[in-house]
Amino acid sequence: MYNIKKISFINQIGFINQMQNKLTFICCPKPFVPQYKDIQNNAILSWTKLKCIEKLIICGKDKGVKEYTDHLKTIHGKLDRKLDRKLDRKLDRKLDGKLDIIYEPNININEHGTPLVDHIFKIGANNCKKYVCYINADIILLKDFDDTFNEFINQHPNRKDFLLVGQRWDWHKPHAIDFDNKNW
Repeated sequence: MYNIKKISFINQIGFINQMQNKLTFICCPKPFVPQYKDIQNNAILSWTKLKCIEKLIICGKDKGVKEYTDHLKTIHGKLDRKLDRKLDRKLDRKLDGKLDIIYEPNININEHGTPLVDHIFKIGANNCKKYVCYINADIILLKDFDDTFNEFINQHPNRKDFLLVGQRWDWHKPHAIDFDNKNW
């Protein structure tokens, strides 16, 4: 929760800058098998509800990752610009606010098949406009993430290199979240 002093500070700066602070999210999920499917789906769908995300890069060749990314693109992604221009113009209004979702199967791995984080970071850095967020695919983000990110950027507008770190709480009986319910 934000205290009154922080809310006052944000209001003085204004929310105009908030919409300009956009993030590219990058993750490397585990296989989309029953053990991990709901957990990762909940997390990734929670990111799509954030105002600060403009691009999502999903890395890896594990089972179901490409299929999940393709499915996500149909729901939350921008249409491929190769589509028929007539159809494209018809749907333009519906495309506002859609994510740029990228599937990147080619990541470096070690001898045990573990993805190398430095390569994932490079992919993120090469595909973002300004800010990149590496996040594990099982982390659900709440809407206060937008506020926290924007508050930091507004307090440190000239900061070029920084690392923001969060804390997680484990959810021991995960189930699919209904994101259409505004009180999820």
